[in-house]
Amino acid sequence: MKTNPLSDLSIQIEHLVLDHIAAFRVTAHEAMDRAFTAALLPKQPVEARAKRPSPAAVGPKVPRRGRRELEELGEKLYEAVCAHPGEAMAVFSRSLGVAGHELHRPMALLREAKRVRSVGHRHLTRYFPMSAAESTATAA
Repeated sequence: MKTNPLSDLSIQIEHLVLDHIAAFRVTAHEAMDRAFTAALLPKQPVEARAKRPSPAAVGPKVPRRGRRELEELGEKLYEAVCAHPGEAMAVFSRSLGVAGHELHRPMALLREAKRVRSVGHRHLTRYFPMSAAESTATAA
Protein backbone atom coordinates (compact mmCIF):
# COMPACT_ATOMS: atom_id res chain seq x y z
CA MET A 1 0.00 0.00 0.00
CA LYS A 2 1.29 3.43 -0.90
CA THR A 3 1.50 6.20 1.66
CA ASN A 4 0.78 9.76 0.80
CA PRO A 5 4.10 11.74 0.76
CA LEU A 6 2.20 14.88 1.72
CA SER A 7 0.85 13.33 4.90
CA ASP A 8 4.34 12.02 5.77
CA LEU A 9 5.73 15.51 5.33
CA SER A 10 3.03 17.07 7.49
CA ILE A 11 3.71 14.50 10.23
CA GLN A 12 7.44 15.26 10.11
CA ILE A 13 6.74 19.02 10.30
CA GLU A 14 4.39 18.48 13.23
CA HIS A 15 7.06 16.48 15.12
CA LEU A 16 9.68 19.12 14.36
CA VAL A 17 7.43 21.90 15.68
CA LEU A 18 6.62 19.90 18.84
CA ASP A 19 10.33 19.26 19.46
CA HIS A 20 11.04 22.95 18.98
CA ILE A 21 8.30 23.96 21.43
CA ALA A 22 9.59 21.44 23.98
CA ALA A 23 13.11 22.87 23.70
CA PHE A 24 11.78 26.41 24.22
CA ARG A 25 9.75 25.24 27.23
CA VAL A 26 12.87 23.77 28.86
CA THR A 27 14.86 26.97 28.17
CA ALA A 28 12.07 29.13 29.60
CA HIS A 29 11.86 27.03 32.78
CA GLU A 30 15.63 27.26 33.28
CA ALA A 31 15.53 31.04 32.84
CA MET A 32 12.68 31.38 35.35
CA ASP A 33 14.52 29.18 37.85
CA ARG A 34 17.63 31.36 37.54
CA ALA A 35 15.59 34.55 37.96
CA PHE A 36 13.70 33.36 41.04
CA THR A 37 16.84 31.89 42.60
CA ALA A 38 18.65 35.21 42.16
CA ALA A 39 15.69 37.04 43.73
CA LEU A 40 15.78 34.77 46.78
CA LEU A 41 19.53 35.14 47.39
CA PRO A 42 20.52 37.57 50.14
CA LYS A 43 21.60 41.02 49.01
CA GLN A 44 25.27 41.91 49.07
CA PRO A 45 26.35 44.33 51.77
CA VAL A 46 26.79 47.89 50.57
CA GLU A 47 30.56 47.86 50.98
CA ALA A 48 30.84 44.70 48.83
CA ARG A 49 29.06 46.29 45.87
CA ALA A 50 31.13 47.97 43.22
CA LYS A 51 31.04 51.72 43.71
CA ARG A 52 31.15 54.07 40.77
CA PRO A 53 33.12 57.25 41.27
CA SER A 54 31.06 60.40 41.29
CA PRO A 55 31.30 62.63 38.19
CA ALA A 56 33.04 65.26 40.29
CA ALA A 57 35.73 62.77 41.28
CA VAL A 58 36.35 61.72 37.68
CA GLY A 59 37.00 65.15 36.19
CA PRO A 60 39.73 67.60 37.08
CA LYS A 61 39.19 69.75 40.14
CA VAL A 62 38.30 73.27 39.06
CA PRO A 63 38.25 75.91 41.75
CA ARG A 64 34.98 77.76 42.18
CA ARG A 65 34.92 81.31 40.95
CA GLY A 66 34.56 83.92 43.62
CA ARG A 67 31.81 86.52 43.72
CA ARG A 68 34.19 89.26 42.64
CA GLU A 69 35.35 87.26 39.61
CA LEU A 70 31.72 86.56 38.63
CA GLU A 71 30.87 90.26 38.97
CA GLU A 72 33.85 91.31 36.84
CA LEU A 73 32.97 88.78 34.16
CA GLY A 74 29.35 89.91 34.39
CA GLU A 75 30.33 93.53 33.78
CA LYS A 76 32.42 92.57 30.76
CA LEU A 77 29.54 90.47 29.49
CA TYR A 78 27.08 93.36 30.00
CA GLU A 79 29.37 95.67 28.02
CA ALA A 80 29.50 93.07 25.23
CA VAL A 81 25.70 92.78 25.22
CA CYS A 82 25.39 96.57 25.02
CA ALA A 83 27.93 96.70 22.19
CA HIS A 84 26.27 93.86 20.23
CA PRO A 85 22.58 93.57 21.20
CA GLY A 86 20.68 90.59 19.83
CA GLU A 87 23.68 88.27 19.57
CA ALA A 88 24.00 84.70 20.80
CA MET A 89 26.13 83.49 23.70
CA ALA A 90 28.70 82.07 21.26
CA VAL A 91 29.43 85.57 19.92
CA PHE A 92 29.95 86.94 23.42
CA SER A 93 32.18 84.03 24.41
CA ARG A 94 34.39 84.62 21.36
CA SER A 95 34.59 88.37 21.95
CA LEU A 96 35.50 87.88 25.63
CA GLY A 97 37.83 84.95 24.99
CA VAL A 98 35.97 82.75 27.47
CA ALA A 99 34.28 79.38 27.00
CA GLY A 100 30.54 79.64 26.48
CA HIS A 101 29.65 77.52 29.52
CA GLU A 102 31.58 79.94 31.74
CA LEU A 103 29.20 82.75 30.79
CA HIS A 104 25.96 81.03 31.81
CA ARG A 105 26.12 81.99 35.48
CA PRO A 106 27.14 85.62 34.90
CA MET A 107 24.35 85.93 32.30
CA ALA A 108 21.84 84.46 34.74
CA LEU A 109 22.91 87.02 37.35
CA LEU A 110 22.50 89.85 34.80
CA ARG A 111 19.02 88.60 33.93
CA GLU A 112 18.07 88.34 37.62
CA ALA A 113 19.26 91.93 38.10
CA LYS A 114 17.01 92.96 35.14
CA ARG A 115 19.97 94.37 33.23
CA VAL A 116 19.64 91.93 30.32
CA ARG A 117 16.67 90.19 28.74
CA SER A 118 16.72 87.08 26.61
CA VAL A 119 14.57 86.07 23.68
CA GLY A 120 14.41 82.55 22.23
CA HIS A 121 15.32 79.10 23.42
CA ARG A 122 18.49 77.03 23.59
CA HIS A 123 20.97 77.81 20.80
CA LEU A 124 18.58 80.40 19.34
CA THR A 125 18.59 82.58 22.48
CA ARG A 126 19.52 86.21 21.86
CA TYR A 127 20.39 88.76 24.54
CA PHE A 128 19.46 92.43 24.74
CA PRO A 129 20.37 95.13 27.28
CA MET A 130 17.49 96.61 29.22
CA SER A 131 17.17 100.32 29.81
CA ALA A 132 16.37 101.67 33.27
CA ALA A 133 12.75 102.30 32.21
CA GLU A 134 12.37 98.70 30.99
CA SER A 135 13.85 97.18 34.12
CA THR A 136 11.54 99.17 36.43
CA ALA A 137 8.50 98.38 34.25
CA THR A 138 9.16 94.63 34.37
CA ALA A 139 9.82 94.72 38.11
CA ALA A 140 6.42 96.33 38.82
